[in-house]
Amino acid sequence: MKIKIFALTHKKFEVPQDKMYQPLQVGREEKEDLGYLCDNTGDNISAENCYYSELTGMYWVWKNSHAKVVGTCHYRRYLLNEQGKLFTEAQILSLLQQYDVITTKELQLNFSYYDGFASHHKILYLDETARVIQEIYPDYAADFQQLVQQKHTYFGNMLIAKKEVYDVYMEWLFSILFEVERRVKVEEEDSYHRRIFGFISEFLQYVWIRHNRLRVY
Repeated sequence: MKIKIFALTHKKFEVPQDKMYQPLQVGREEKEDLGYLCDNTGDNISAENCYYSELTGMYWVWKNSHAKVVGTCHYRRYLLNEQGKLFTEAQILSLLQQYDVITTKELQLNFSYYDGFASHHKILYLDETARVIQEIYPDYAADFQQLVQQKHTYFGNMLIAKKEVYDVYMEWLFSILFEVERRVKVEEEDSYHRRIFGFISEFLQYVWIRHNRLRVY
């Protein structure tokens, strides 16, 4: 099979019958073994799941999957076709002849991304992300500063793309997040807010796609 869509999970769920969809347990070190493929094998950052959330699974796919086309979804959230059903392999292959990335619809916010982030998280994390981008990817800095003041983003870290496109995105994304992690100390009291890099990455996907003018379905 040319395509693998990894359904990222931390609990048992009803796995789609289509074998293209592969359950992948994330953060295995902190949880019981569910009997699924786990993100703590091969080259992995599974132990960082409390900060990276589903990104530990996305990292695993980047480093360990050899499928021609890869995707990520969640145990309770999937990318659906126009009929509201799971994509088939044939549909995905057809779409990727016209588009670079299949992802969620743009999330329309009632406020700028910056203001929304500041109302739910410590803004120092986003400000440090801006500084890191300015230093290591300066050609992205203007787009980041423009888009962070607009009212759009993508949601859920869900996308499907050819593996070479996915890999380029992962290299860019994790080089930024690892540097931010090196500079900040995450001291959130609850597990939800501690997943800070998972939240930031949703917006970074938007920045990466817009900057590179990718064709998005």
